[in-house]
Amino acid sequence: MKTLLQQFDATYFWSWTGEGNPSATDASIHHINQHFGITLPSDLVYFAKHSKNFRFMYLGFGPDYPSESHIIRVNSYWRRRRRTRRVPRNLILITPGYDDYFWGLDMASPNGAGSYAVQFWCPDEVTWFGEPILRYPSFAEYIAGVIQWEARVPRQAASKPPAVDATTAAPVAEILPDKRRKERRQQQPRLRSRTRIR
Repeated sequence: MKTLLQQFDATYFWSWTGEGNPSATDASIHHINQHFGITLPSDLVYFAKHSKNFRFMYLGFGPDYPSESHIIRVNSYWRRRRRTRRVPRNLILITPGYDDYFWGLDMASPNGAGSYAVQFWCPDEVTWFGEPILRYPSFAEYIAGVIQWEARVPRQAASKPPAVDATTAAPVAEILPDKRRKERRQQQPRLRSRTRIR
């Protein structure tokens, strides 16, 4: 897991949470577990505590509970939406969800090793790129997919995602939604600032 974290932190990312969320603590993880009535996967907790990039790319797992980007507040909001846009009960969102594209833990699919499948979710119909695979068996495999996809993307800030060969895209197709939203941003007014992480 340490090697995977080092690879993740060495990968080039944009920030989706401004200056970043505070790192997780034992107390904040305990509070989150009690709130949702679960035990967060140990691999996710490890990243939330020790990764320097995690706090810029994912919802907050720290003690800043009133924050707009905290996991409890974001999930509470999406559970109160109207029925057609409400997050499924089995999902706990873990990403900020720019353009309403989210990744979440599927609590209905424990893998027997203290972890859960990571599932893509959007309240709107997603039709681009055919029918991509939008699910990972565990958080660690999801992170490995993020790293694999980012390694394919040129480091120029303004570049768009590269063309994908549909015959070889299956292993990385699951990350495509997070890259498509960058492409869409170039065609829309800028709604929030982005901070490059090195």
